[in-house]
Amino acid sequence: MDHTHKQQIEEKLQILEQLYAKDAQKKLQRVSEERDLLKSHSQAIQDSSRLIHTISHIGKEIVSIIDFELSIEHIYRSISELMVVNFFSIIIYDDTQRKLQVRFSFEKDYTHRNVEIDIDSVHSIAAYCARERRNILIDDGVEEIRQYVPEFKRLLPQTKESKSFIFMPLEIQGSLEGVLTVQSYKKNQYSLKELDILSTIGSFVAVSLSNQKYLNKLRQKNDELKLNQKRLELTLEDLKNANQKIERMATFDSLTGLPNRRLLMNRMQGIITLAKRYTKPLGIFFIDLDNFKSINDTLGHSAGDYALTVIAGRARSSLRKSDLIARIGGDEFIAVFNDIKRIEDLPTIAMKLIEAISRPLELKQQEFTIGASIGISLYPDHGTTTEELIKNADIALYQAKSCGKGQYKIYRNSNADSLKSRLDSSFFKSEEGLQLISGIEGN
Repeated sequence: MDHTHKQQIEEKLQILEQLYAKDAQKKLQRVSEERDLLKSHSQAIQDSSRLIHTISHIGKEIVSIIDFELSIEHIYRSISELMVVNFFSIIIYDDTQRKLQVRFSFEKDYTHRNVEIDIDSVHSIAAYCARERRNILIDDGVEEIRQYVPEFKRLLPQTKESKSFIFMPLEIQGSLEGVLTVQSYKKNQYSLKELDILSTIGSFVAVSLSNQKYLNKLRQKNDELKLNQKRLELTLEDLKNANQKIERMATFDSLTGLPNRRLLMNRMQGIITLAKRYTKPLGIFFIDLDNFKSINDTLGHSAGDYALTVIAGRARSSLRKSDLIARIGGDEFIAVFNDIKRIEDLPTIAMKLIEAISRPLELKQQEFTIGASIGISLYPDHGTTTEELIKNADIALYQAKSCGKGQYKIYRNSNADSLKSRLDSSFFKSEEGLQLISGIEGN
């Protein structure tokens, strides 16, 4: 092979090497570009994943909020992680008053007052957003706002003026809940990306506002129910007190506070039943005051009423709690002793009662002595019914009065033919009264 031919071959080899080198370089460059593109796509996927996670986390927090006023700063900080936010506000729509209420706002340098905006206002971009139900993105200050609202006026002129805005209606199932706005003091801070992010967050806010609206209605209804329940309780308490007053008026003497005839008749039924069941003795005192008429004639009925209250108090304090004493009318009383060990104790009790009643009384600077006469009947010796026992005690009382007053007499069967009780059957028949006091327990 001559020298010239050899040189030609070497030149061809060099050309091939250069071609292969260029091709390899292109392939390496293409691989590098594809790797960078893949890396970029991977980073975008990671960023999107983080964004979705952050928005989901914010959404869960917003939906769980019970009180926006306490959580508004937290919502502001959460959204600030995703975009530039110098001012943030959730404006509530009141459909009954057709007003927007600026209640939940946050700005570091200014504490916002609650402000109301008429939804038909021609000065408010928030009202325009609510009426038109459309998102508004502004990145060139107030002059751009005037393209939407020519008569725009700043709602809070004392605050720093914003240059970039997003206004977004908050709706759920076609119902307007309010308006959400984020603002920045610099121009060109928001794009469709921020609008999409805020749109997702806004849907969570709308759900939360709707939940709070219904929660507030439930609270209001619950408060109304509680108020009505309280009123009902007070009414029932008034009715109970009135019923007790009526029952007391029907069963207790209004002057002395002692049980009256109706209550006496009612209790006697149970007392006699127990005495019969346990074979226990029972004593009935029929008490009539002596010389009581002289007080009414001398000093008048008011003095007589006062004397009766004093005497009733003396009689009650002379007896045990288990004993029953009732005023049956005028100056007459009946006492029932159903818890006595011996019948022989009754005369002693009668004398003690007469002595207590007979102590002097001072009325209008005058001293009066009112005595008492007592007729006694015993169960079962002198009767087994209320009517028999009281009538026989009345007969014994008549005998005590006939013997000089201020004393007691025990009924004797031998008197039955010669003496009759003053009481007729109507005295014992108080069915209306018995119905009124059915089931009532006395003092």
